[in-house]
Amino acid sequence: MAYHGEDYNRLINCAKWRHIRDDYLGTHHLCENCLKNRIYTPSQCVHHIVPIEDARDKIEMASLAYSPNNLMALCIECHVAIHKEMGQKTKEKLLERKIQRANRAIDQLFGPKE
Repeated sequence: MAYHGEDYNRLINCAKWRHIRDDYLGTHHLCENCLKNRIYTPSQCVHHIVPIEDARDKIEMASLAYSPNNLMALCIECHVAIHKEMGQKTKEKLLERKIQRANRAIDQLFGPKE
């Protein structure tokens, strides 16, 4: 199991997150990943599309943790598969994550590209 740090654990183990997670699952009954392939699987987990750990500070961590735009309802199988893929330490994946972080920083500083 990956170590996420105290700030991550505080965000994920609070009543606010449980409420957001439960509300999201209450309105997203099917796995959003499976639905892309027209497979109807009940959702069981809420996944953060942009990992909370990618944040630069506590404010950005909270924003990533609680924003409905950063959430995805998944079945357990898809959630495990996504985290397995995210955890691969290939050069391409690492470069892609660095580029995504840099683009988010640029968007925050200068606004999103039009």
